[in-house]
Amino acid sequence: MKYVRQSPSGLEPELRLTAANGLVRSSGSYRKIAATHRPSGTMVVAGIGVEEEAMTDTAIVVGAGAIGGVFGARIARAGRPIVFVDAWTPHLEKIKAEGIFVDGAQGESRHQVPTYGLDELDQLPRPVKNVFLAVKSYDTQSVVERLKPLLSDNGAIVSLQNGINEELIAEIVGSNRTLGAVTRLSAGLIGPGHVRESRAPTPFSLGELSGEVTERAQRLAELMHPAAPTEVTPNIWGTLWGKLVWNSMMNPTCGITGLTSGGVWRNPRSRDVLMRICQESMSVAKALGIQIDADAKMDVRLLVDPSPEAQVKGEAMIDYYATHSMDARPSMLQDVLRGRPSEIDFLSGYIAKKGAGIGIATPINSRMVELVKEIESGQRKIGEENLEALT
Repeated sequence: MKYVRQSPSGLEPELRLTAANGLVRSSGSYRKIAATHRPSGTMVVAGIGVEEEAMTDTAIVVGAGAIGGVFGARIARAGRPIVFVDAWTPHLEKIKAEGIFVDGAQGESRHQVPTYGLDELDQLPRPVKNVFLAVKSYDTQSVVERLKPLLSDNGAIVSLQNGINEELIAEIVGSNRTLGAVTRLSAGLIGPGHVRESRAPTPFSLGELSGEVTERAQRLAELMHPAAPTEVTPNIWGTLWGKLVWNSMMNPTCGITGLTSGGVWRNPRSRDVLMRICQESMSVAKALGIQIDADAKMDVRLLVDPSPEAQVKGEAMIDYYATHSMDARPSMLQDVLRGRPSEIDFLSGYIAKKGAGIGIATPINSRMVELVKEIESGQRKIGEENLEALT
C-alpha cells in the first residue's frame, strides 16, 4: 500500500511504502494513492517507467554514517532491499541489534537492515552489483580495493561522497564500473545506530562519467529514488564540481570558525571569505573546461555572475539558505569538533592541486588547507578569529 505525504510547500511529494522492515512516525497528513502500472521495458526518467525486475536489485550502502545512514534508511522505508556495510564497531553492533534510528526534519523511524562489517564482505548477498559508497574520502582507496574482487562484471560503484572520488574509484575498478552522484542531504551522525536529518532532501543527480545516458544509470537512479527524486544527467562532472565549489566554501569556513551553515552567511567577515573561495574555485573549474551545473537551490554560478539579474537571484538564494540552515553543521565542522580527521585534502586541497596543475594560483584554498590541518593537529583552536588568517 502506498501513501504520499502532502507537502505544505507544494513541492515534490514524498512517497512512502509500508514495509515490514520499517516503522515510521512523522508529522504531516497522508493520503492513499493508487499504484502506477507501467509496461515492461519502458525507459524514461528515474521513478517513471523502469523495468520492474530492477526494483528487486539490492542496494549495498558502504558507510552507514550520516549521509549513508539517512540515504539507506530512506530506501529501507520504501521496502526496497538494502544492506549496510560499516567499519565503526559500536555503530555496526547497534544497527545489527536494534536497527538504524533516524530522526529530525522528516520525523522518526527505525529500520532493521542487514548489516556487515568490512571484515564480513564475503558474506554480502550476491551479485554485488549496486554499491553506493558513502565512506570518508580518505578511506576511498582502501575500501574500494576491498570491494573490487566482489564487484560483478556488470556492477557499479556510485560515489555519494564529498569531493570528487570518481577518478580514484575508476582507477581501481574501471570507469565502466564507476558512476558519479550528487546527494543533497543535510545529516549528522548522533551516536551509534542514530542519524539525524537537518532538513528534507532536494533532488539528487546521477551520471555516467562518459556523459552517456544509459539504461544502467536509469536503473540506479530508480534505486535511489526513495531517498530523493533522482535525475540522470549527461554532465555529471559539472554537477560534481558545482557541489565541490559549494562544499569548499561551506565546510572549511564552518570548520575553522565553529559557525553553522547559516551563521557563516550572517557574519560579514565569513561571508567575504565564502565569496572569495567561490571566485577562486570557479576560475579553476573554468580553466579546466568544466561546465558547472546548478546544484539544486544552491547555484554557485550566480555568485560570480556580475549581471544585475544574477545578483538579485544570488542574494535571494543566500538569504533563503542562511534562514533555513541556522542550525545545520556541515560534516567538516562535525569532524573537527569531535577530533576526527577532516576531508580538507579532498575539497580545498583538491581544488588547489587542480589549480597548480594548470598554473592557477589558489591562495585562499591553499591557506584553508593549512588552517584546518592546524586545528586537526591541535596547533590552532576553532573560532571566528581564524578569519583574520585569511585576510
